Amino acid sequence: MSGPPRGPVGLLACTAGIALANNYAIQPALGDVARDTGTSAAAIGLVTTAALVGCIAGFAFLLPLADRAAPRRLVTGQLAMLASGLLLAAAARGCGSCSPRT
Repeated sequence: MSGPPRGPVGLLACTAGIALANNYAIQPALGDVARDTGTSAAAIGLVTTAALVGCIAGFAFLLPLADRAAPRRLVTGQLAMLASGLLLAAAARGCGSCSPRT
């Protein structure tokens, strides 16, 4: 009995690991990010909160789709949505409703 090919499974595992690790990588530097962007620590903490809420929402909404949609299409759509969100975040001029540090 043969399992799935190692190459694509390894690539998928690495992609998922990197995407999830991005949620946690910024946390030790939140104080520096708040100082560099001129926002309060409470406001910059919303960044990691939003990322984790998005991750949980992805689990809640995308995992059930795995039974109905082709995995290749589902992963491609998820990565396209992630890339779009990251491009929008990169293009932002500020952090919107973040209150400036006083």
